[in-house]
Amino acid sequence: MKRQFTLVTILFLSILFACTAIAQLSGIKTIGGAAPDYASIKAALLALKAQGVTSPGVTFAIRTGTYAEDSLIVRTSTATAGSPIVFKPDVGATVVINVTPPSTSFNFAIKIDSTKYVTFQGSNNNTTSRDMTINALGANGRQGVWFFGNCSYGSIKNCIVTAQRDAASPSISSYCINFESSTTGSGNDADFALIENNLTRYAYYGIRCVGVRTGDCMESPIIRNNVVDSVTNTGIYTTSTNYALIHGNDINTKRGSATGQWGILVSGGTFKTRVYNNRVHDMNQLGAFFTYGIYINSASDLGQQSVFNNFVWNLNVPASGGGTIYGIYSGATNQAIPDTFAFNTVYLSGGGAGSKTSYAFGKASSGAPVVAYNNIFQNSRSDSGGISAAIYKSTAAAVLLSNNNNLYVASTSAADTTHVVGAIGTVKYQKIQDWRAGNGSDVQSFDENTPFLSATDLHIQTGVPTLIESGAIPFGNISIDIDGNARQVNFPDVGADEGGFSLLDQSAPTIAHTFLGGTAFTGNRVAVATIADPSGIATGAGSPRLWHKRSTDVSFTSIVADSVRGSAYYFTIPGHPTGTTVQYYLAAQDASTNNNFGTLPVGGSGINPPGSTPPAIPISYVVQAPLASGTYTIGSGGNFPTLDSAFNKLRFDGVAGTVTFNLIDSLYLAPGKPLQNLRLAQSKFTTVNGVREDLALPSAYEYDAPDTVGALSLQGPIVGASATSRVTFRPAPGVNARLVGNGAWVARMLDASYVTWDGINAGGTSLRVNATAGYGIVLEGNSDFCTVQNISFATPSFTSIVLQTRTADAPDSIMIRKNTVGGYSFNGVFMSDLFPGATGISRNIRVTDNDFGTATDSIAQAGIIFQFVNGLVIDNNRIRNVYKSTLAGNTQGIVGQFQYFNAKIYRNIIRDISRRSGSTASSVYGINLFGATPDTTNVDIYNNMIYGLDNQSTSTSGIVGGIQVSTGINDTIAYNTVYLTGNDAAAIVTSALRIGNPTAGARQVWRNNIAINARITTGTGRAIAFYVGTTTGQYSSNYNDLYVPTRTGSHIASVFFTNYTTLAAWQATGPDVQSVSVMANFRTPDLHIDSTIASPINAGATPIAGITSDFDGQTRSATTPDIGADEIGPITDVNDQTLLQAPTTYALYQNYPNPFNPSTTIRFQIPEIRGQTSEVGRVTLKVYDVLGKEVATLVNENLPAGTYETTFDVRQTNGGQANGLASGVYFYRLTAGGVSDSKRLLLLK
Repeated sequence: MKRQFTLVTILFLSILFACTAIAQLSGIKTIGGAAPDYASIKAALLALKAQGVTSPGVTFAIRTGTYAEDSLIVRTSTATAGSPIVFKPDVGATVVINVTPPSTSFNFAIKIDSTKYVTFQGSNNNTTSRDMTINALGANGRQGVWFFGNCSYGSIKNCIVTAQRDAASPSISSYCINFESSTTGSGNDADFALIENNLTRYAYYGIRCVGVRTGDCMESPIIRNNVVDSVTNTGIYTTSTNYALIHGNDINTKRGSATGQWGILVSGGTFKTRVYNNRVHDMNQLGAFFTYGIYINSASDLGQQSVFNNFVWNLNVPASGGGTIYGIYSGATNQAIPDTFAFNTVYLSGGGAGSKTSYAFGKASSGAPVVAYNNIFQNSRSDSGGISAAIYKSTAAAVLLSNNNNLYVASTSAADTTHVVGAIGTVKYQKIQDWRAGNGSDVQSFDENTPFLSATDLHIQTGVPTLIESGAIPFGNISIDIDGNARQVNFPDVGADEGGFSLLDQSAPTIAHTFLGGTAFTGNRVAVATIADPSGIATGAGSPRLWHKRSTDVSFTSIVADSVRGSAYYFTIPGHPTGTTVQYYLAAQDASTNNNFGTLPVGGSGINPPGSTPPAIPISYVVQAPLASGTYTIGSGGNFPTLDSAFNKLRFDGVAGTVTFNLIDSLYLAPGKPLQNLRLAQSKFTTVNGVREDLALPSAYEYDAPDTVGALSLQGPIVGASATSRVTFRPAPGVNARLVGNGAWVARMLDASYVTWDGINAGGTSLRVNATAGYGIVLEGNSDFCTVQNISFATPSFTSIVLQTRTADAPDSIMIRKNTVGGYSFNGVFMSDLFPGATGISRNIRVTDNDFGTATDSIAQAGIIFQFVNGLVIDNNRIRNVYKSTLAGNTQGIVGQFQYFNAKIYRNIIRDISRRSGSTASSVYGINLFGATPDTTNVDIYNNMIYGLDNQSTSTSGIVGGIQVSTGINDTIAYNTVYLTGNDAAAIVTSALRIGNPTAGARQVWRNNIAINARITTGTGRAIAFYVGTTTGQYSSNYNDLYVPTRTGSHIASVFFTNYTTLAAWQATGPDVQSVSVMANFRTPDLHIDSTIASPINAGATPIAGITSDFDGQTRSATTPDIGADEIGPITDVNDQTLLQAPTTYALYQNYPNPFNPSTTIRFQIPEIRGQTSEVGRVTLKVYDVLGKEVATLVNENLPAGTYETTFDVRQTNGGQANGLASGVYFYRLTAGGVSDSKRLLLLK
């Protein structure tokens, strides 16, 4: 038997070595023809699967011929950037690959199965020639080329791909080129795919890209210069992609379909897609369904799609069909930053006797804003029924910001109500002036029958005068047209085609000016106006004028500009004494032969000089005396009856010194109109290095365009307000005041600086701000040097304090301190919430000493959320009792998202943050910082204590993270203490410290942190002390305490899916060489360290410049500081301590550690009675099982007042009798002085 075994073993090893000796593929391998390396493509793929590929990669050169193959699968795990796989025709070869799939399980010609770096190059000379054809034939030939799963860096270019050519009605699941994710979760789709210069035909879809629908996106696919010809349903389709580029494609659906049709369909879950320079035409709708040239649906995500420089024409429906036609359609719902549609040309033509509806551009019903500028939306259809409109939105609530468009419709007569310029729902607007009034937009738009070269060539004729020429405005850094021609800088042309056309100038110059408001200033005032026109601005007698007068004067006097800088004109209005009402208006005419003129406000007339006849209602302001320094009252019988009246005084008159307003009533109702169509907000996401991050929202609800007219706003600037002349609102002495609002906010400061809202006055009075559905206090625009302090907030489902950026203006130098936020407010502070198109950065904000949630009151999403800030300080705040059960989104303590720079986050307690129930894929973080771009953030996070985090969602995509920092560069995370406990409800990843998705240049420093993860995992879940999300990020980690209990699923560190169970294993990879792994000896109820117990934490840190004190302000050792937020100092024997002050109450603290094995510490205190510290009687501390049976006595003696600790060691207690205790829940009970208290502990063996 022994000899037989030996022979078998030798034979087996010989076979093994023979197999492993097969070389991996590299170089050029030929397929077909004379003396090939492989006779067929299938043989080559089998070799690739068996042998793999090595540097410098393998190129399969396919020789001329027609290859009849079975379904082909490309599969290997060995391809890399240095070892790519290429399939291409041999030099000069023409290749046809015919695949007739045998079944629906193998319904493809070629499948690339979770294999990276695979390229199909169809040119035989590496140009743009298409010399390789791939046909998926027969009834089962549903997919031409299918990239499935993680096929990152896959590409197909210069190929001809067909599918279902012979099918009478192609399957809905047939695709010529298909990139498709394999499953949910990160890393299961094809990032950085390239689909270029292919010709696709016949299938249901031409080109399809589908990322992971939950947890990830298909990152940065490029779909360019392809021809999608004669497909049935959809030319190009994308969903769950990020930064996709779709450009230069030519698309038609000539084959036709009796179902809905889409030329380009950007579906939900997509982010920042750019669709440009495409031609979509000849769509053949055979039934009564919708037809869309370009369809953009941002769904519930932070889409921010851009659609520009596209041609759309010839969208056909049967003469008897009733399907609606949309040239371009926006289905956007919830973006904070709007989708944009600019410089597109849409031409709808044709028609018939049937009742059809058609829109050159359409907008869905959501209140999410959409911007449409500089487009040609022409609808020349001649249908006899339905609605034919140039522009449309489905409801009045839909926000459509549009201007400088050509909105032309072929109307038959003045009484024609079928062919109209615009429509809102079923309300029609026949003429462009009607549409302007109905939508409040398109003031600079026009309606001209565009002089196209032809019905199938949407370029503009050069010899016909047209309003298209120079009729647009610069927009979105779009500097070229559909053909790559440069656009004019100041006055580009409308539509996709830019050229030297003939200008038909019928428009007055544009005049932009911010009206001068009331003032206390009696000197000269400067009015600045931006005046421009494509024909130029007249000079001399026709130069721009500002006309002004006192209200008591009969006529206006004109003045010319003192100076001109580009298109900015500066006029000086003479000063006037207090009490004067000044009226003025602006006028200009252009340099064209038409002498087009205009005034602001509109209504004036006259040329040379322009504006000699004034408009009916000019601009006006009043010169009034400022409010004198002093204290004023607001309320019944006060100096001002309402807050609104005081606000108006400040707005128009200003102040002459420090002004204080005392609130003398107990209740103030803030004027405002309720938000409309309130509905639960859907989650929004951004993508960080290919991974979707859940965005923190300012409220739990979405709503339609709130009407804030009349809402309580202090409009600034407040003349005279300064650092030495502040304006303060506070309760009067002895008054507990409440501000209650039911509108978009309770009170807003708009460009109002040097304002303080203070909830405390002499006598301990208070101010409470309540919102029934809206924000609390909003600081918007240039509301600088403002303070919000000592106020109690309750804003259910909305943020209590909001900093709002407006255009380039943002609140700076703001102090938020000593406030309390509860009432299940959605967030404590949100800064800075951005208006669409705003770019401002808030600077020098401090949030300090606030309570966001309390022991008995809660908030829903986060304590503090920040974005677009610089120089932020968050310190000494207490964030607790933050939880969600059913609401969407993450639950967090402090969140940084998007652009944030030079922030300091220190000495905060963050505890009891939880997702209590549900199945939503949500995460729980103490501190969570991530950004959409790798900014040099320079954030310092130190001396924070984080504990009590829990996630009871049943989703396996959830996370619990103590501190997460993703893409920031030069961030320092030091001296923090994070302690995670509890049981996971699902197989999730939890980590005390977490580098989410670092960029290659992150350069993060992690030092001197205590990171303990004692959570109990479920299934394949992981409990990690230190988690790193990618293998490419740069970071430095050392001198930390990384600890997890020894049990299944617990790891000291993990890099993506690679786990390191011991510190030594982790150190072997490079990081944390001087770190330790010990359980910290915490003193309950927080994370201070027991200074009586020696530990490697003591003196185990390394000094960090600039951090010289700990969580409590205690000075740290300059040479050997302690690890974590608490500086322990030298260890002191407990017997040498002196009782400085006896406790005043009984207390029993939670044991630590908990869970434990084999020992845990229990702390309790006995109070002083009648000022004595003598014995207070018998004190007992006993342990019981869940049935009430006593299992151990820890204390049974008379004790004096004091604080005590005792150890429950199952190996020693009661002479070792407890050593037999099983794992499970036990209770310990303290009885003393007639008081009894008990708590639960968990023994895990």
